[in-house]
Amino acid sequence: MVTVSEAVEERRSVRQFIPDKPVPLDVVRQLVKKATRSASGGNTQPWHLYVVSGDKKVELTEAVFHEMGEGNLGDAPEYNMYPIECPDSYMVRRRKVAKDMYDLMGLKRNDKLGRVNAMRRNFEFFDAPVGIIVTVDRVADRNGWGHTGMLIVSVLLAVECFIMTRSLTFFRNFTSTL
Repeated sequence: MVTVSEAVEERRSVRQFIPDKPVPLDVVRQLVKKATRSASGGNTQPWHLYVVSGDKKVELTEAVFHEMGEGNLGDAPEYNMYPIECPDSYMVRRRKVAKDMYDLMGLKRNDKLGRVNAMRRNFEFFDAPVGIIVTVDRVADRNGWGHTGMLIVSVLLAVECFIMTRSLTFFRNFTSTL
């Protein structure tokens, strides 16, 4: 069995999955069951998990691409993903990881079409056979968001289920499409 320390050290953000390698539904159920045991102060559990795969996952991707093709780049965000006044230390790290990631993909900073296509891969779940969309009750406060973060970390550390994972925040801009 994998220790917690090993799971943390081995965690990776996978950006390419094997599309025709299915994940058995029983494995997904086991993962969700374990993840929902995450700590939640007052046992509020302000999260909802939606598992998508197969035709439903394809339909969701196509719906988002249709919206984008119509010029809709998403709904007005309900919350800020990053601070409005982002500290320099955050931006230095963000720019470095973006540069390193684009370098690995062979994309230059001025290759706008290549960068848009790379961004679109998020909505294709990077070809992962299963996606788990996590939402948070609108009434949740920062504490509830922290609880949901612990749930997400539990999903991301699912190496004992032999599942590679990737966290995405891109669907937050398409809540009406969801």
